[in-house]
Amino acid sequence: MASESSTSSTSLIRLSIPKLQGHSNYMGWRRDMRTVLSNQKLWNHITDDPPPEPLYSYREPDLTDIQETYPDLTRAQQGVRLRDAINLYKQRKAWDAAEVNAGQIMISSISQPVLGRIDGYAGSTKQIWEALQREYMKSSFILADTELERLHNTKYDEFDNATSYVQYIKTLVDLLKDMGIAIPNFEHSHILLKGLGDSFRDVIISLRGDIRAGEPEFLGERIISAENNIQKEQRAALPSTNIVREPRSTRTRCRHYGNLNHNDNECWIKHPHL
Repeated sequence: MASESSTSSTSLIRLSIPKLQGHSNYMGWRRDMRTVLSNQKLWNHITDDPPPEPLYSYREPDLTDIQETYPDLTRAQQGVRLRDAINLYKQRKAWDAAEVNAGQIMISSISQPVLGRIDGYAGSTKQIWEALQREYMKSSFILADTELERLHNTKYDEFDNATSYVQYIKTLVDLLKDMGIAIPNFEHSHILLKGLGDSFRDVIISLRGDIRAGEPEFLGERIISAENNIQKEQRAALPSTNIVREPRSTRTRCRHYGNLNHNDNECWIKHPHL
């Protein structure tokens, strides 16, 4: 059941990313791919190298394997080596499984002509990414300038929630860093604050003089938390339906006429002189 869900999720991801056709849409594709891999917790397959090869790639090692490999170690040292070897095997196995997923997402979003251009230069997901970067970022000044302008014009109101807003800006900052343009933390924070609407005015005021406001990660968390508080206040301000009607048990009924809100002594039908 879990594998079916994973397959379905991967298929939806493939459909959501326009295929890379070449120079014309490389920067947009790159941004979308980075966002998808980050959301799927696969971005480390672009930035990091895989864990070292385990003692055996096809099975988990046991104590006999360690004793044969390290016969001169004490039993206690062999026990430590065994624990480390088992952990390494598990790490590498998890990495390899995630690498397959990352590779499927990336390759499925690249057109065949583009794949043909990098054939022979790419094996892992990281190698594919680097090969595309070499191919399409040789002259990146104009593209970088476009992304920089997009970054400075990003607005909170363009997104469904604060989490998406904060993540999008971080993605653009990381993208520009890859292109050789490093955005300082204070500028990153300034962009985050500049894009907020009037509903965050109190948050902006409260951050004045707080040196941590210059840390984008801290500021992003404050923005997300503030959004939650604003939404709670908005819900609390809505009129409650519980105060419209009185509890049924406190309402009187006339036994003579059967109507509500008066008793027999107040009934004008039973007592016309009232």
